[in-house]
Amino acid sequence: DDEHKITINDMGTAPVIAAMTDVLGIPQYVNQFLGSNDPRVKVDTGTAVKALLINILYGRKPLVHVAEAFSHLDCKVLFGKDISSSDLNDDYLGKALEELGSNDFRKLYSKICMNALNLHSCAAETIHVDTTNISVHGEYDSASAKDFEITYGNPKSKRTDLKQLNIGMFVQQNGFPVGGNALSGNNSDAVWFRDALDEISQIFSGDLRTMPICIFD
Repeated sequence: DDEHKITINDMGTAPVIAAMTDVLGIPQYVNQFLGSNDPRVKVDTGTAVKALLINILYGRKPLVHVAEAFSHLDCKVLFGKDISSSDLNDDYLGKALEELGSNDFRKLYSKICMNALNLHSCAAETIHVDTTNISVHGEYDSASAKDFEITYGNPKSKRTDLKQLNIGMFVQQNGFPVGGNALSGNNSDAVWFRDALDEISQIFSGDLRTMPICIFD
């Protein structure tokens, strides 16, 4: 009736994605990895990363439209605190991405992956290491490239007219990720495999009997 009105807000899978990020402890791991946050900042980096994950898995809106996308969702349900959609603007989210980019986010990613495996009691008996490439359209100025360069390589799609980037991943025997990195389009597998082995050695501790078997494809 007019006195008691119920507003229905269909948020789809967004609450499930938010709950999964919390169970995995992603916001907390991000904040711990980056150090202390300014208590005056309403949206810390961990919360910003959580918002980006929800956006990618639920609607995948461009950065400038993320705040608008969250205006149709109940932010208090998703974040558990007094955060409005306007707080999730591209300035805050962009700063969070810059902060991640200035740190070794690969270690952070591996730490979150290992926590997920431990939470679900998934052992890592073997580690499969492989790369793939993604062809893209556009010029992509390489002058500003830091960690990796989008350039011409040896694409599996045979589109040699397009530039590409490579993705290197290592997963355990059930396909669950353990770590990985974005690589230059002309990156050599043989070179990255050595880097991957060094990183895997840092992730897993123990002797040869307890270390997982590494398979390089």
